[in-house]
Amino acid sequence: MPEVASALTNTFFDTAASPLLYRPQIFKHATEIVGADKILFGSDYPLMSQGRVTRDIELAELPQEVGKMILGGNAQRILGWNKSAPSSPLNCPGK
Repeated sequence: MPEVASALTNTFFDTAASPLLYRPQIFKHATEIVGADKILFGSDYPLMSQGRVTRDIELAELPQEVGKMILGGNAQRILGWNKSAPSSPLNCPGK
């Protein structure tokens, strides 16, 4: 439905708690449905470790570039961090 797609142009989805709710394949399906550029890394820490979510992303066997987008590239883009910014979304440039 085109009207739904246009209504959700500024909607993003995160990975928080995904291991508790879905199989790792959810990431492949989600990227096909909403696009890899709409998925942000979130761990739900301290409920679970970041490693649990990153393992599921790895198990999804996504293209390397898609994994990079989800694990920090999308956050960098949204926050306006330049390409020389640290690769981890937890490290703020200039600190």
